Amino acid sequence: MSSKSITHRFKRIQDTTWVWALPLMAVFFILVVTSPMVKAGPQAGPARPTIGDRPDKLVFLLTTGLEDVNALDTVLQYAISAKKSGHLSDVVVLADSRGVEILAANMGARPTQTVALAKQAKAAGVRFLVTASGLKQFDITAADLDPKPDEIVPDGGDRLSDLISQHYEVIHF
Repeated sequence: MSSKSITHRFKRIQDTTWVWALPLMAVFFILVVTSPMVKAGPQAGPARPTIGDRPDKLVFLLTTGLEDVNALDTVLQYAISAKKSGHLSDVVVLADSRGVEILAANMGARPTQTVALAKQAKAAGVRFLVTASGLKQFDITAADLDPKPDEIVPDGGDRLSDLISQHYEVIHF
């Protein structure tokens, strides 16, 4: 092959390169210029305080009473385990409606195992909140509660909303 033939072929390759390269360069230029104008989607709100990807506070909403002692015992066992695990900064049992029976010493049907679990939970650092409406519904006074709750709240829905706003995860029994 002569050097003239090689030069001619190279010249043809150079001439045809622009046929496909020019449109690619135009597309690249459009993408680079317009990409800052495109929004990345909805903006995320403030980050929730978490351990890894989950909240580090837990509230058990208890509305089941002595009609389901197994559920009461399960709530207390879970609360004790969650608090002792060290994974959570706070564990709360919010007792509303029939759930207030879990702490009512004047409820004769309250099993001794449930009483013992409630006291173990309290000793482990589980916080107990009881609603005033639940106490009133069953004619239970603050003096009748054993163990004593950390707080008697006037409105369970309001307190639950408050806990949720503080990034508590809710489990309902």
